Amino acid sequence: YSEIDSYFCKFSRPYRILISTKRRGVSRSLNILVRIADTKYLARMDDDDIALSHRLEQQLSLIEDQNLDVLGSAVALINAKGETISKKLLALDFSQKVLQRDLVFNDVFFHPTVVYLRTWILKHKYCRYWGNGQDRELWIRAFSSSIYANSEEVLLQYRVRALQSNVFLRAARNKMLL
Repeated sequence: YSEIDSYFCKFSRPYRILISTKRRGVSRSLNILVRIADTKYLARMDDDDIALSHRLEQQLSLIEDQNLDVLGSAVALINAKGETISKKLLALDFSQKVLQRDLVFNDVFFHPTVVYLRTWILKHKYCRYWGNGQDRELWIRAFSSSIYANSEEVLLQYRVRALQSNVFLRAARNKMLL
């Protein structure tokens, strides 16, 4: 708790730290946080990833300029030591035809890069009964009434571990570079 508090105290805007005493699952916890938030935009990020210093400024500018509901970005895949393995972007073509095909079989966002409008996520919400893959289920369910995009710029260092992810194995094997 003190590490989190010391990190956020450098920001001038008031903030709140919420610590749950119950295990509610990711989807339900995210929905609770969305209801509690009092901002126009919400940004996702995992605790082991590293946002670049200009990430939010860049994404908020793009989401407003392009009138988007959801915006992700390219990532630098890093290993447990923080060393860059490769750079990756999941999708650039967000046309309805491509999304209908790709959303089911492919990831279109790295979820910790996503910024979305709070009104959008309040409308669509995470399915609390969905296990792993709650982000993909949300993207699929909401795509027909949403405007999605990805920034081609790397805005986050996404930590992958050999035992945790096929992303790591594919990156190491193929050296997937932008």
